[in-house]
Amino acid sequence: TTQIEVNGAIASLLAVSGGDASIAGPLQVIQDTAVLLGHTYPIVTVSGGSRLGTFSTITTTGSLIPIAIYSAAEVDLIFQHSPSSFAPLLNAPDRILRNIETLKHLDTQRQYVLEDCECQETSPRPWSSYVEATGSVGYVHSRDGVLGNNYQTVGARTGVDYIWSDPSACCDANGTEGGGIGVILEYNHLWGQQYQNAATFTANGAYSSIYATYVPIHDLSMNLIGGGGYNWYNFHRKPFGTSSLKTKGDPGQVLGDLLMDLEYTVRHNRYRFTPQAAVQYSYARLNGYDEKGAGFYDLYVNHQQTQTLSSLVGLRTSYLFRADSSVTIRPELFALWQYQYLDSSIHSRCSLLSSSSAFPFTLPGFAPNSLIAGADLRVDIQEKGAVQLNYDLWYNKDGLNNFFLLEYKAQF
Repeated sequence: TTQIEVNGAIASLLAVSGGDASIAGPLQVIQDTAVLLGHTYPIVTVSGGSRLGTFSTITTTGSLIPIAIYSAAEVDLIFQHSPSSFAPLLNAPDRILRNIETLKHLDTQRQYVLEDCECQETSPRPWSSYVEATGSVGYVHSRDGVLGNNYQTVGARTGVDYIWSDPSACCDANGTEGGGIGVILEYNHLWGQQYQNAATFTANGAYSSIYATYVPIHDLSMNLIGGGGYNWYNFHRKPFGTSSLKTKGDPGQVLGDLLMDLEYTVRHNRYRFTPQAAVQYSYARLNGYDEKGAGFYDLYVNHQQTQTLSSLVGLRTSYLFRADSSVTIRPELFALWQYQYLDSSIHSRCSLLSSSSAFPFTLPGFAPNSLIAGADLRVDIQEKGAVQLNYDLWYNKDGLNNFFLLEYKAQF
């Protein structure tokens, strides 16, 4: 194995004079500090003869991809960015925030069960439908030699749900109160940029979830959310950062998640305090793809897969204002601690389409501890529906996501 060390603008040089230079076998490139993108590093020079042969494979110790360029009397190295965008890792925190919003639908269902359960023979207004506008702004820090990114999303959600209650148990505080079930459809558009002008990316995604709540006794609820979806990505990588050279890749991504949640509400006058505990599993797989548009520098990028298992423990609190007999206003605050049990790091490989050399790369996962917090404002108008404005924050030492939602809900 031939070893070449690159440090700053200087690389080890094998100089051959007075004859031919035969090259064969693997080359290992040791990347030290401040390796320059797009800079030409001569590593073999021949005077008085010719360069014969090529390296069989090239490996490297750093995050940049070395490419060997052969001429009659010289071998040069040039380094380009790897295709290591954190975009596939954004699924887990995004799905947690969206499922938290869905849990609020389940909480609303539970409140309708309890408020409508007044020893009546029927429960009024069992059906409801809603439309929501969503958006988010976030970033992921650079770490472990991998560039971070910032990103934004806009989207829409719509759904329908149904509640039921057991009139015979309404007067019994320990009786079965009822439950609810619903389905939600989502569309989301994401766009972002990797730092140091390394890449840009966009995605259009569709997602569907089914959710249900069961209220076995007064103020206790058990909730379940499960769903899956697909994202259509477009990656535009700039191999040399500031160069106009650009590659394009358009892989698809399969998503899935399952959340189980337990909540209990304590009431005091118009205050509500709801401790909750949940566990969520998330899965995402970005398919492998060929790049196009940069010729010699195009890469094949292998699939990227990540899965996470997280626990969520926290508290919601709200207060009910009655503006008049038909209008109620409920502000709410919540905070959750998320702990991640599975390592969400992605281990993948890429290779030049023009050669057999393959380069492994790793996208380090998020730190295990995260804070989730938010504030909501809900206005209910009797017989007409409700309007709700929500803000959620997901904070991790490796990244941040600000999530916004505006909803209109109608009952019938």
